Amino acid sequence: MKKLIDILVSACRRLLTFKKAVKITRNAMGINSDYAHALFQEGNSYDKFNMFKKSVKSYKRAIRINPDNPEAYYRLGNAYRKLKMLREAVKAYKQALRIDTCHIKAYFNLGKTYSNLGMFKEAITATKKIIKVKPSSPEAYINLGIYYSKLSKYKEAEEYLQQAITMDQANKDAHYNLAVVYMEKEDRMSAIKEYKILKTLAPLAANKLCKPLNI
Repeated sequence: MKKLIDILVSACRRLLTFKKAVKITRNAMGINSDYAHALFQEGNSYDKFNMFKKSVKSYKRAIRINPDNPEAYYRLGNAYRKLKMLREAVKAYKQALRIDTCHIKAYFNLGKTYSNLGMFKEAITATKKIIKVKPSSPEAYINLGIYYSKLSKYKEAEEYLQQAITMDQANKDAHYNLAVVYMEKEDRMSAIKEYKILKTLAPLAANKLCKPLNI
């Protein structure tokens, strides 16, 4: 029956019928609104329509009933991030990871939230956990490059960004951030090399480098 709820709610969301999506979570199986899965889906529906304060309430109620659902904590963390409640988001992501130590998305968003808080060492620690679980993730290496760059550790930043490019030669984010690192190192020739690559891969991203490179 839970699958039926998921299918019906998903269909309503695609049709942008918010009220029906919420109503289904509460009534489709003849259940009341304190049912954990229904509340979780209710939170997802609020989230879909950018009603993040309400989605937080629904996720928290779902968690009170079922405190062992890592996805509920993850979605709660995301809602907190949307509300700029970053420290609350950190706590939610940590709870998700306490239950599921291989939750890649929670590690990613925990790292990003730490970065938003200016806690780059903590962001690095969280993001390195991704590599242990999924060593073939270019995005993890890119984020590590960015976080190390924020700490002015340009050697480490360059190494991680180069690894990302090794995995994905056409990754515009890796090339762009590597160009930024080279500019920070005052290695203009290497930065221009990345700029030329970006001109083919992503002209708009390359244009952002024109002014700082005096091109």
